[in-house]
Amino acid sequence: MELSRRKFLTGLAAATGVGALAPAEAVLARPARTIVKTATATRTGEYLYLSFYVPSDANRVAVKLTKSNPETKVGVGLFDWRGAEYQSPGFRGVYGEESSEFHVARGSASRSFTPGPIRRGRWTVIVPVFRAPGPTKIRVEITLTFGPERGTVRPPNEVGVVNEAPGWYTGDLHCHTTQSSDAFASGTALTPEGWADVARSIGLDLVSLTDHQVVKQNSYLKEAAGTGVLLL
Repeated sequence: MELSRRKFLTGLAAATGVGALAPAEAVLARPARTIVKTATATRTGEYLYLSFYVPSDANRVAVKLTKSNPETKVGVGLFDWRGAEYQSPGFRGVYGEESSEFHVARGSASRSFTPGPIRRGRWTVIVPVFRAPGPTKIRVEITLTFGPERGTVRPPNEVGVVNEAPGWYTGDLHCHTTQSSDAFASGTALTPEGWADVARSIGLDLVSLTDHQVVKQNSYLKEAAGTGVLLL
């Protein structure tokens, strides 16, 4: 009797403890793989670009940065397969000094990073050097996990409306949230909900969030604002 592929995989799953009803991809997915990239930060204001290859069956990219000199101040960000040029649509996000680890996947991503498809191709970690008192070894660990992509990307919300009638409105057009590294430096790191609460407490109608190169939070501004305040 011919043994079908489905029956074979089901039997293999049971034998390996995965479970008789486990999908085939749970059995066939290969182990995670870590890629290590290194570079040397030598001067303030430079950008280090560390490229790596993502195969077609990857479903998550996680990045961790370490440095040999704690006095050196750097950020860490990511471009996907669409390129690492200035204003590339492949820009997925960047951290300043507030964190040195992040991940992106189809349906999830770390704060300040944009979830979306994980496609085959050359990806790039970018390391902006904010302060370099001396040559500093930069080490980046990139961990790829494999299997089918899961989750859906959340569509952007429509912007809310404070008042349908014409008139004069008051607002602050330059505010940073916890998604901007300089908000941590200035001690004004508030969430979008936090800025909405501040605006209501002092009588503002709107607040414009001007985070650096970060758009992930835009999908949540309408619900974060609550009532009586417009977040832009």
